[in-house]
Amino acid sequence: MKKALATLFCAAVAVAANATTQTVNGVSSERASINVAHDNADDIILNSTSGNRYTVGNALTTTYSKVSAINGEDVGSVDIALGTLNIDAQTSTANTTVLSSGNWSMNAFTLNFDNSTASGVALNVNVAKFVLTSGSEEKYPQTQSLYFKNAKYTVTTTATSTIGNNRTYNKSNLYVNSGASVDWYGGMVIGASGTIDISGTFTMKHSNLAAMNFSESGARLFVRSGGKITFADTGNYTLASGASWNFALSSTVTMNAGGSYYLYGDITTATAMDFVKIVSATGTFTQTAGNVAFLRPANFNSGANWTVYDRIVLQGGGTAAAVMATVTVNSGAHFRINGDNGRIVFNANNNLILNQADAFENASGDPVRLATTNSSKNNNLTINSDQTFTTLFVNGGSSALGSGYGDLSVTLGDTGVLRLVENTTNVFNSTNAYLKIFNFREDAVYINRFSDAVADRVGTYVRLYGDETEGSFLGMGILGNDGWVTLTIPEPSTWAALLGFIALGFAAWRRRK
Repeated sequence: MKKALATLFCAAVAVAANATTQTVNGVSSERASINVAHDNADDIILNSTSGNRYTVGNALTTTYSKVSAINGEDVGSVDIALGTLNIDAQTSTANTTVLSSGNWSMNAFTLNFDNSTASGVALNVNVAKFVLTSGSEEKYPQTQSLYFKNAKYTVTTTATSTIGNNRTYNKSNLYVNSGASVDWYGGMVIGASGTIDISGTFTMKHSNLAAMNFSESGARLFVRSGGKITFADTGNYTLASGASWNFALSSTVTMNAGGSYYLYGDITTATAMDFVKIVSATGTFTQTAGNVAFLRPANFNSGANWTVYDRIVLQGGGTAAAVMATVTVNSGAHFRINGDNGRIVFNANNNLILNQADAFENASGDPVRLATTNSSKNNNLTINSDQTFTTLFVNGGSSALGSGYGDLSVTLGDTGVLRLVENTTNVFNSTNAYLKIFNFREDAVYINRFSDAVADRVGTYVRLYGDETEGSFLGMGILGNDGWVTLTIPEPSTWAALLGFIALGFAAWRRRK
């Protein structure tokens, strides 16, 4: 008896033209079965149930083998090559198990799940893992595809599934069609030849450390218009360099708190994105609609190049480090915020740490705006390099909210410089909230003195501190005519008195000589 066609590619190609489509229809009173005709190009099904092992080879014969595989009976580990298997549940009974197996491996093959009787019914698929790969030579490209249609599927795997490998000339696809919903329990690795394509709803629901690993350049995720993807609240999500995520206009992306993201590849989106924990990002992000919000810590390292359509919102959550939006932009990382009003908005409990000089710019390469919200507090900006923004709006809340709402604390590193440069009265604006400068030093905070009104605001709302504690308060800021904030600028009469004192001291010194 011949070995599985999956391992004998050359023989498989020779008979590919005769590959057949098998259809499995669920019947309420009977256990459905896979009927496989023995001809030159049939599927191979290995069934280890109850110690039995069936091999359907490619020998030309008129006999048939019937292998039960549907509605709960475990079909065992399965290797399939060349052809199509349609599993149509044809049921209105919820929670019907339409497939149960060990490892389900296939190449040059299509597996369709469907329910033509009652769309939207909940169905179960239980396998050890799916393996959609091919080991063929480049001159014999193959495509293997897994489709979910017209039902709500709970897919439970006990091991990490593989969609594609490093043979880019082969194509391995997982499709969730419009009208279908898939809850996927278990890890998944998407290789260079792998694609996840979602027009319906896909939810990654699992507790494994490796959730979705787009492990190689060329691995792709598409969420089409109207499609929805939800990333689980646990596990690691990796986008390798050269891999890509693509989110269409009117698609929905949900990243639940608790997941960790390693973003080294390319993200293209036409929808708003809310990010949770980004352990490291070095790839590109291109957004053509919506905005970006950060809900948890995010680290951007050299090579990260993000283009945001409208604004960046530091959303935050609580005062604990794990639930604060602490966004760190390291040397070599850059952000561009497009739109007529490109800006960074601080909501409650956020940290923005800037180690890259002028890390943010608009579409023209000019600085962007900063703003706090009047109902937020506990926001911090740490500047360890030279940073230029157009304006800063410190939007304070009503007196009923209490103190601190709308405040922004700025901590200056040894080489940190803050510049606000817009040539308008609103270059610095505040309503009942403070801009607090910690580790203050001279020639480190510049605010374009467009008018005396700007200087008055600085004197009223800019507080200066000697170190990083509230107890080191030095006094209110004074905006010099040159635009630099200082602690004191002596009046002319004070200068005269000081000069006179110096002259008297010099005269006394001469007399002692």
